[in-house]
Amino acid sequence: LPAVQAAREAARRTQCTNHLKQRGIALHNYHGTFETFPVGALWTHEGTDKAIPVLYSGKRLNFYPLLMPFIEEKSIHDLFDFSTNPNPRQPLWYNRNREACSATFPLLYCPSDADGSTHVIHPSIPNQPWSRSNYVGMFSGFQVGDLLQYKPATRAFFDGNRSTKIKDILDGTSNTIAMTEGLRAIIVQDGRGSAWSDQPCGSQVFSELGPNSPLPDRCYRNRDWWCLNNDPANNRPCVNADQATSNTAAARSMHPGGVVAVFADGSTRFISESIDLDSWRAAATIMAEDIGAL
Repeated sequence: LPAVQAAREAARRTQCTNHLKQRGIALHNYHGTFETFPVGALWTHEGTDKAIPVLYSGKRLNFYPLLMPFIEEKSIHDLFDFSTNPNPRQPLWYNRNREACSATFPLLYCPSDADGSTHVIHPSIPNQPWSRSNYVGMFSGFQVGDLLQYKPATRAFFDGNRSTKIKDILDGTSNTIAMTEGLRAIIVQDGRGSAWSDQPCGSQVFSELGPNSPLPDRCYRNRDWWCLNNDPANNRPCVNADQATSNTAAARSMHPGGVVAVFADGSTRFISESIDLDSWRAAATIMAEDIGAL
């Protein structure tokens, strides 16, 4: 029985690795089309589309809708109305974009995270499911408050209000993590793992915590939506922190011993959860020293 279970997990990990590999290909196809990778999170003024240097403000967008055509989900991309923003405090997935953000497809999910729910259902909007994903972007700095500081030493593949080009990755694309794994919440009202989120515990991870860290993710201070189930036993430890400064999230997976990551060159690697934290942080930035083999 243990041998059968190990074989099944090996197959699930292979499938998960392929999902991330597809994202690596999509990122490069996007770069080939637009000469840049997609922006990690974008907050812009209504009408002018000029960036707002304030987290979670104005029109809100993360990288997922931009990648849809490049992972053979153009039909979902075409559902999005990128001009809509009925309220300055409401993110992209409200009103006319609800159909797009409830859509699911196999590449969203890691098969090893069988307990994670497929959708988020916000308690105040019970008729609107939002799809989740196990695949998240590596963002600059240690926590969300670092995103708009623009410190070169801690810049990662994804950032707030600016995109990355291949020429910007001074450490080499084979040494820089682009995306990795996160876990979906088990409780449907818990927002963790929301694919369309522009927040930690949603589509963003940072390098403050190592992969599968026993320390808790620090989610947005909203006990109606974030961190409804602090579950360290299932690699889902979390606390409700503040609103827009110290929130952070770690890469997490149900694969025994580590997480899968796709690097900026499109290659995938399994990274041990016992990796030295300095090496992990170096792999998370585009300007760190060579980290060698992981």
